[in-house]
Amino acid sequence: MPKRYLNVEYNTISTEIDVTDFEDPSDVQDAIKAEYGPAMADIDAPQLQLYTNSNKNQLINTWALLDSLPQEYFTQDGSCVVIGVSPPPSRQPTQTDLGPTSAAASSALLDFWTAFTNYPNPLEGNTVVQLPTDVFILGNHSIGSSIFIRPCYPKLLEKSQSIVQS
Repeated sequence: MPKRYLNVEYNTISTEIDVTDFEDPSDVQDAIKAEYGPAMADIDAPQLQLYTNSNKNQLINTWALLDSLPQEYFTQDGSCVVIGVSPPPSRQPTQTDLGPTSAAASSALLDFWTAFTNYPNPLEGNTVVQLPTDVFILGNHSIGSSIFIRPCYPKLLEKSQSIVQS
C-alpha cells in the first residue's frame, strides 16, 4: 500500500501527516499533536478540530469525512486541512468565584436541604411536606414551599426517607 499523507495547517505552519495506517480521527489528532510538538504543548489531542478552509462550519470528526476529502488534501503541496482548537473544559466555580446572586442561591439551597433533612414527621406517601416560611424547594421561590410525596415512586420515597432520617 502506498503511503498517504494529509496536509495540515496550524496557525501559519503547514506540514504533512502520514495517515497511511490510520482508521480513526483520533489517530490523526495524536499524530498532529506529535508532529507539532512544542507548538501544541498545552493542547490535548482530543481538543484538535479539523476542517477545511472552504467549509469551516463542517468539522471533520469521522473517518468517513476525512477519507472523503478531495485528493488535493493528500498530495504534496496540496490544500491543507485547518487545525482549530476547541476550548478546554471549563472548571467548576469555587466559592470565591461565586457572585452575590450565586452566593444567595447557595444559601437558599442550603436552607432547603437543612429544612428538608430536619423535617420532624415521618415521610409517607400521599402527604404534603410543608417547609418553613421563606424556605423554598431547591432554594427556588418559584417552585414553592410544599412537597407532595407520591407513593407511586417508591425509590424516590425511600431516598427521601433516608435523607430525612439520616
